[in-house]
Amino acid sequence: MKMTSIKNLQVSGVYSILSILMGMTGLMAALTIVVPAVTAIIGDTMPSWYGLPVSLELPFSEVKRVASENYTIFPIWGELKIFHLNALNNFLYSLIPILVFISATYAIYLLRKFFKNIYEGKFFATENKRVMYTLGTLCIIIPPIIKMIQKAILVALPKDLIVDGMKVLPPEGMGFMQNFFSEYLILGLFLIILADVFSEGKKLKEENDLTV
Repeated sequence: MKMTSIKNLQVSGVYSILSILMGMTGLMAALTIVVPAVTAIIGDTMPSWYGLPVSLELPFSEVKRVASENYTIFPIWGELKIFHLNALNNFLYSLIPILVFISATYAIYLLRKFFKNIYEGKFFATENKRVMYTLGTLCIIIPPIIKMIQKAILVALPKDLIVDGMKVLPPEGMGFMQNFFSEYLILGLFLIILADVFSEGKKLKEENDLTV
């Protein structure tokens, strides 16, 4: 009885933490929608935190000089902030944080439902399968969409863009393998398989109940 109470307390604690996180990510999701709308109305530039993260490649002569001094500074990470963008690029920039925070808010909402069912003893509820399947689908779909948006922004940039003598490289993970065979895909497939496990568990439980 004591162990059950402790377990229920732990689950309810996780539920409370997820509720707080959902409120925070929900607020951020709202801000990511409001801020671009306000900047578009007043005609201002987008905030710097909408910039696209890139790596900066030192010129070969600089790399050689640094190497001769027994230092390795390659690549150097920076954040690209471009102002006076056209309306399309502004829209694409604003889509990335919107997708991230809305997806995170929805994922936390689903996790709350999952832990609520666990707290109520509904381990093999049909809803748990739907939650795991939806979370897995989000993990598989959202990251490649974000990568494609980043790629679309990069296409609009000048070729061989140089910043302070350093060449701007595209964000990591732009290739096919990185986009479609990432840790997010593995996690998504795992969650979908877990959804099937819950489904089979529900069937076994129903059969066991009928037998009893």
